[in-house]
Amino acid sequence: LVDDWVAFMQSQDVKRVVSLLGDDELEWYDGDIEQKMRDSFQSYIRVPMFKGDAKSKIIDAIEEARASEEKVVVHCSGGGGRCGLALAVGVLSTNPIITTEEDVKEAIEGHAKSAGVKRKVDIRKLSNILSSGNAAGSK
Repeated sequence: LVDDWVAFMQSQDVKRVVSLLGDDELEWYDGDIEQKMRDSFQSYIRVPMFKGDAKSKIIDAIEEARASEEKVVVHCSGGGGRCGLALAVGVLSTNPIITTEEDVKEAIEGHAKSAGVKRKVDIRKLSNILSSGNAAGSK
């Protein structure tokens, strides 16, 4: 499964990956998934959303991808909640038109729906990230 995902991302010219997997989720995969990602992509970073300063790490990764004009993929295990949160953080940090949590929620969820995928933006968790740096709301 991971090999197929990597091959597909590479076929789409993706050079950068931001993983939102938690420490416990790494055990779900055969082998060392982090080493596989480091070996397969120009840039790989894992940002657990519920601890540390996830906000700054996400913003830095998105800004680096934009500066290099390279595609970046943000992923988690389910593809909905944490991805939506990370995308919301990225949009709020780079888009001067979308400035409120409600507007970014509507933009992310609406775009996802039109693309046929599901992305959720939990306003409480987004507020936590914006104020404390992570979705748990802890420092």
